[in-house]
Amino acid sequence: MMVVSFLQINSCMNLFVKWFAGCIILLSFQMSFAQKAYFADGYHGGIYGHIPEWQTRFMVDKLNQFPDWRINLELEPESWDTIKRKDLSAYLEFRKLIADQTVSGKIEYEVC
Repeated sequence: MMVVSFLQINSCMNLFVKWFAGCIILLSFQMSFAQKAYFADGYHGGIYGHIPEWQTRFMVDKLNQFPDWRINLELEPESWDTIKRKDLSAYLEFRKLIADQTVSGKIEYEVC
């Protein structure tokens, strides 16, 4: 018959407590640096699909309202021509935002 001493049990308990505390610390550390990421699939087809006319103004307003927001766009030239014709002021503001392609820029733009 195996006899387990109090010191052996205490030692196992200490290891478990240290392991458990370490897990809690790691989890809280990871959670403190976690970031929420969001993905929204947009309007496929541009003006030939179903992009609403108000969308450019909405994106400009929201990017100005929320300084930490960033977006990625891929839009064909025909849609830009239509946006420019239908809402020139939003088009010009959006163009300024797109011009900043640095790390701190708000819009990552890919030419189709």
